[in-house]
Amino acid sequence: MRPSAGIVVSAAMSLIAAARYLWVIWLTTRLGIRVPPGAPPTVRGVMIALLVFQCGLVGWGVWNAVGLLRRRPWARRSVLMFAATILGLQVPESAGVWLAARYAPTHGGLAMAILPHAAMILFGIWWIAFFNTRRGRQTVPPLN
Repeated sequence: MRPSAGIVVSAAMSLIAAARYLWVIWLTTRLGIRVPPGAPPTVRGVMIALLVFQCGLVGWGVWNAVGLLRRRPWARRSVLMFAATILGLQVPESAGVWLAARYAPTHGGLAMAILPHAAMILFGIWWIAFFNTRRGRQTVPPLN
């Protein structure tokens, strides 16, 4: 049985979310993990821990996409938890980016600074809305 359009779109969005976190990891490592002078020694460790956490988000996003396309029973709950995690991370982060871009203008302006965060927030909202409808619950077999 072929997956529904909602499942295919959700899997694609999960891969896009994973790619976005992979891009952040690449960008952070490419620019180097720079610790400001005079910062406590734990700052570098926290930055490395955040990179490891983001690697976990990349893996989780790919795992969700595969689970959705294979219609695994755990996939619906995993995507709902992924959506809640993304919303929990992106809402405060986007507020910080908005404030930073407002007071320290970026090259692309406020819209370019906030666009990736807004997309992730919309992904999270869509997943929660879709997988809590009757149709969304029926697209993946129930977890026994």
